Amino acid sequence: RFDEHVQVSSYYSVSYANRKDKEGLLLVQRGRPASDAYTKDLSFTLRVDVSAHVLLKGEYHRFDGSSNLTQLDNPKPLEPKWKMFAIKTTFHF
Repeated sequence: RFDEHVQVSSYYSVSYANRKDKEGLLLVQRGRPASDAYTKDLSFTLRVDVSAHVLLKGEYHRFDGSSNLTQLDNPKPLEPKWKMFAIKTTFHF
């Protein structure tokens, strides 16, 4: 935390659709991209506590891979490297 109202954090996570095929070679044999076998996520976040009951949070993610995305929602081949930015507001009482 920078102070009692502002917090910055980050993380890196890796997940595999099949722990025996981390490189996606089996998927390539079936005509799918190797990047469907894994997801590597580097994230940076900023949280601001606006008041005792309201907080804002912004997140930036750099992804490599697409194992966490479904083909139903994404029928076209996906880019192996992609980014996401999200903003969230929370009200609690």
